[in-house]
Formats: sequence, structure tokens, C-alpha cells
Amino acid sequence: VTLTLELKNTGNVDYSDLRVTDPSLGDVFTNQQLKAGESLTLEKEITVPATAEYQFTVTATDEGGSEMSVVTEPLTVTAVAPEDALTLTVTATADRTEVFEQPGLVRFTL
Repeated sequence: VTLTLELKNTGNVDYSDLRVTDPSLGDVFTNQQLKAGESLTLEKEITVPATAEYQFTVTATDEGGSEMSVVTEPLTVTAVAPEDALTLTVTATADRTEVFEQPGLVRFTL
């Protein structure tokens, strides 16, 4: 699964030493910077062996050396074994392909 994190700094303070952690994944991203008014998109491939809940903490240091943290809402990722995945094929056929009156009646078989 590709984990994509999008951060947007709408304030007027630059942040450095930005890191993202999760209790089960540990350090996800480290040593990032996010300047005022800019956005940052980070991607990382992770393996989801079973259904899991993730809750990320974003921690960064501002220009004055103060550290701030923000915690995301929990996110549940459900793992489904390939053999248990639903595969559905739908085929439709019509009893006619031309209608000569309006309204016309066409019967479909699914």
C-alpha cells in the first residue's frame, strides 16, 4: 500500500526537523522541512499484513526552536486476502438492438 501524506503550511512560520511517527510503524518520515505557505507531499510503501489502525503524529520545530505536534484522526486499513476478494463480472444482453417506436420496450438480461 502506498502511504501518501500531504502537509500544507498555511501559516507564516517555517518548520524544520519535521517528522511523522505512528505507534505501529515507528518513524515514517524524518528530517523534512516545510516553509511558510508551501505544501509537502511524502510517499512511502508499507506492507499491511492484517487490518490495522494508524494514527500519525506530525512533530516539527519552528524558527524559534519551539516544538509543536499534531495528531491525525485514526485511519483503519482493512487487509483482504486475494482469495477472499469479491470478483464480480456482470454481462448484460438486450432482447433487441433497435427500437422503432417511442417509448420502446427493451428487456435486458443480466
